[in-house]
Amino acid sequence: MVLATNADARPAQMNTVESPLVPGGVTSSLGDSGSHSGSSSDHSSFTETRAKSADASNRNVVTSSSAIDADPRSSSSSKRHLSSEDPVRRPRQRLRPRKSTFTVRKEEKELLAKEMEVLEARLRYLREHAGAAGAAGSPLEVQKDNNDRLRNTIRSQQISMATTQSAVSGFLHHDQTNPLYSFIHLGRDPFERRQTLLDMKDMKLQNAYEYLMARSRYIDPLKPHVSIERYEDTLGHPCCARFDVDQFFGVTSVKQVYDVLLQYMMNIEITVTEKLDQLTVREDCNYVENNIANYRLLSIQNGLHVESNGAFFAKFYQSHEHESGSACGVVAIDNVDEDALHPYQPSERVRKDLRLAIMLIPCMRKKRDREDGEELVVSMFRGKFLKLHQDAESRNSVSAKEMFTDWGDVMVNAIHEALHLPFVSR
Repeated sequence: MVLATNADARPAQMNTVESPLVPGGVTSSLGDSGSHSGSSSDHSSFTETRAKSADASNRNVVTSSSAIDADPRSSSSSKRHLSSEDPVRRPRQRLRPRKSTFTVRKEEKELLAKEMEVLEARLRYLREHAGAAGAAGSPLEVQKDNNDRLRNTIRSQQISMATTQSAVSGFLHHDQTNPLYSFIHLGRDPFERRQTLLDMKDMKLQNAYEYLMARSRYIDPLKPHVSIERYEDTLGHPCCARFDVDQFFGVTSVKQVYDVLLQYMMNIEITVTEKLDQLTVREDCNYVENNIANYRLLSIQNGLHVESNGAFFAKFYQSHEHESGSACGVVAIDNVDEDALHPYQPSERVRKDLRLAIMLIPCMRKKRDREDGEELVVSMFRGKFLKLHQDAESRNSVSAKEMFTDWGDVMVNAIHEALHLPFVSR
């Protein structure tokens, strides 16, 4: 009976633990074992079984309590679930369902698309208000790109200009005329010859002026300039087209230079013989007026006789209508194509056709020795077209380069010398 009493006491203390070995109903019914009827052997065996079950349950409770106390992560709520005062367990909180990867990426894509629209709108705004025009990168890279585009544009223009120059050169090769050309025929009658020259004076001077103005439109009149084109025409005759710009400093007026120029023209054979060591004589010269004449020159170079027959026209304008009322001097020389009184002799002489236009205009520049004040500079523009009617024999004996010795350089130096100006070397 002592064992039974002790066994009854232990289950009463552990009544709160739900043991899988000893149900709660059995514990309640066995609490009144003192009044239950049965044999002593059955009662003794049943008592031992209850004692063993109680000991096992007690050990399980102690182990569970020790594990809970040893785990620092155990919360007070876990302890309350094990107490005798809260026999009903609380339900676990449900977690939100997890989104699939496809759904997450779809949402991210939508957000990025909206952000891209905002950035594109911002970029359009910057282009319109800041002139970005699609430029990207640092300011240095933008400037570099602009420089590259500008350089390519300039190069394209230069290529176009070279193409134009090629077209002009090709035109010179195939064209038998030039802007200064007009057919001149002089008869035998002196009065007729005089009248022919008088009738064409204004036209020749106007043609010379218009050509030089067009040829020098984009050229600085205060800087020297020389351009030369040498070629052969369709008949194989050596030709030369030349344009020059020269300046005379330290002069007092355009008329001063113009008078010296006319003096040189009237004595050209003397100057050429002295300066170029080429024997040159004036076979004939008929003056219609002081500024109109017909002349014939013969030069001997390397044993070859070269003749030229030209008409000379000149005029000084005190106030030229196209020069804003400024003074202007114009000289025009054209070749006589047919002369009944003095025909060409191609078997004995090489015919030299010269067409020349000269214009003198005043220009002003700042004095170099002072910061204030200006000085007069007379600029001279010269356009020349030269052709040699050479046969095969004369071309083999004398080169065209030697025949094209420019008398214009001799003229410029002669004017400087007459005006006591510094010598000019070209």
